[in-house]
Amino acid sequence: MSQQNRDEEAAIMSDTKRGFKVLIVLLAWLSALALCWHLAAATYYVDGAGGNDANNGTAVGTPWRHVPGDSAATGVSASASISGGSTIYMKGGVVYALGSSPSGIVIDSSHYNTGIGVTIASGTAIGWGFGNPVIDGASAGKVFFQVLNMSNVTLRGIEGRNSVLHNSSGAVFFYNSSYCTADGLVIHDCNTNENSQVDGIEISGSTGGYNTVTNCAVWNTTEKDIEVTGGTTHNLIINNRCGRTCDHGICIGASFNTIVGNTVSNVASGSAVYLRPTAEPGYGIKIGSNGPNYPASANIVYNNIIRDCPNGGFDIEAVGSAGAVGGNKFFNNTMINCDTVPGGSGAHGLARLIATSGSVNSSLIQNNLFCTTASVSAFLPDGPYVGANGYQHIGDNNLFSHNLWFSSAAPMKALIVLGGTQTPSLANFADTGSTSPDYRFKVASYGSGNSFAPGQLFNIDPLFTSYPSDLTLSAASPARAAGTNLSAYFTTDIRGLTRSNWSLGAYEFGGSVVPVPPQQLPPPVLSGSGTLVLSWDGVAGANSYRLFRAVGPSAFAWDSTYTSTNATVLVSTNDVTRFYTTAFDSTGKSAESKPSNVWTNTPVAPSPPPQLQAPTNLRGTRVQGTRLDLSWESDLTASTEVERSIFAAPFELVETVAAGTWHTSTTVRNKTDYQFRARSVRPPEVGPYSETISVYWRR
Repeated sequence: MSQQNRDEEAAIMSDTKRGFKVLIVLLAWLSALALCWHLAAATYYVDGAGGNDANNGTAVGTPWRHVPGDSAATGVSASASISGGSTIYMKGGVVYALGSSPSGIVIDSSHYNTGIGVTIASGTAIGWGFGNPVIDGASAGKVFFQVLNMSNVTLRGIEGRNSVLHNSSGAVFFYNSSYCTADGLVIHDCNTNENSQVDGIEISGSTGGYNTVTNCAVWNTTEKDIEVTGGTTHNLIINNRCGRTCDHGICIGASFNTIVGNTVSNVASGSAVYLRPTAEPGYGIKIGSNGPNYPASANIVYNNIIRDCPNGGFDIEAVGSAGAVGGNKFFNNTMINCDTVPGGSGAHGLARLIATSGSVNSSLIQNNLFCTTASVSAFLPDGPYVGANGYQHIGDNNLFSHNLWFSSAAPMKALIVLGGTQTPSLANFADTGSTSPDYRFKVASYGSGNSFAPGQLFNIDPLFTSYPSDLTLSAASPARAAGTNLSAYFTTDIRGLTRSNWSLGAYEFGGSVVPVPPQQLPPPVLSGSGTLVLSWDGVAGANSYRLFRAVGPSAFAWDSTYTSTNATVLVSTNDVTRFYTTAFDSTGKSAESKPSNVWTNTPVAPSPPPQLQAPTNLRGTRVQGTRLDLSWESDLTASTEVERSIFAAPFELVETVAAGTWHTSTTVRNKTDYQFRARSVRPPEVGPYSETISVYWRR
């Protein structure tokens, strides 16, 4: 074999070994990248009885004892940094004792990604334990959870009891947060050991919004069961059960919120629920402002059941230093046995509009059932209560229409206090203004455009199917098809049945049976950058599906219609994108279903590649004539800059090699000293130089 052949074989073997090294480096980098991607959305486990904070918390066999953010957390749990999109499961059926700090479990930037958020859920959902995990604050905690300045945090399937030691806050407290969800929480006995005030679930702050409270049960609170207050907007309070509170069942002191499908009951005085014996009982649902920081306008309340609230069922008010409270809507609610005892208030009414400062404007109270049974026949319950308490202006353009008012014990009265001498004690709802005194709104002196419009039913039994256990309407009910069409706002009743005739109250008589809504969208298959494959369960009776999406803080909008049960969609790689689907029958035989649960796609940027290192094994190989080959080993995700110096002169760039490990010089000169060096470049990052090699060229 000639020397030239031996050199060529050696060069081939060298290239092969170098190729294997480059492949190994590439595979190692890809493995590291995959690991970083995995860690970006991890799953953790907390066992409040048998866990240990020294564990890694990443398996049911090695759970933490405390949730990160609890003052009692130590070790790994105390120092944990939870990446966006992660889930923390709390073992089902286990009682979790809060730490000594009154702050409870704090979800904020100290331990959690502020933009992408985290889910904290019951382990029962994955078969870890049975029943709700129970957070018990009896020893110290003032709140169960504080979610502070966060987005996309979900709390699901957790019970909290015995919240203590704080005034005017919430046992579950969302502050300045957006797109957060409280789902299936059970919150009760809040501050029952002292005469103070604690909400069950509170959403507040000067900013934030688009939060959801759904499927929660809240009772035995010393303030409100659920409160939304301040500058937070566009929150959804849906399908919750509230009861036995010393103040209001659901209280809204913010704007652009939706309250739908809730049942509120037993909002009573403190003595009735053994919490605050000196407390004045509240309303079932209240929308109110007592200052400029609590605007309380443009809210919509519909398809709710309000019952057994002695002080009154529903209230819109502007008090204190409030300005105008306007544009609130109270539609198709069923209210029974509210304002039933003189001892509670005796004059607050089933539905109240009141302004002691500012004004109440453009309220719409339509398609509701207001029914009560007085506890004593001598007590005449108030129907609508409209008051200005000595002021001359309640507000403008408030409308009562298409409601039914009924008391089984005595005819209802309307109590309208507008100042001056106009203080009637008993009203005949048939009053047309021709009798004296006139019990209608006063148009000239006390606001313009206010009206008890036609289409209302006064002192007529609504004929429920089986009062008080079944509040659906019987076939003989006068409330059937007695409402006005409000399809501009919603189209279904509390059960999801289509409102085809617009009956009064929360239940539609003869509503269409709609397809069962699709199940929650399962995790999609990620197929390429910026592309998602979504799928959902098919629904019997449906032949098409509508997909809706919302990008970032924007509202949901219709995206496309599909006849299959999957869709390939392009998504933003920078913003959170949310989706939901509805099922419908395009032939018109059944109505569109309720929306599915919302599925959120959160883009998680891959971790950056490893820091650039200097190229290694730089060497030169003389070939023939004026040709010199250089080779090296380096990161193939970066380019390589090759620099040359002649006779110790300053180095100059001779080539930038893109994703390669080879350079050829064809202009080398005889009897010349050359020095070469190389470095990796991935703008804006520039790596260190390799070692410098010397080549003396001689032909």
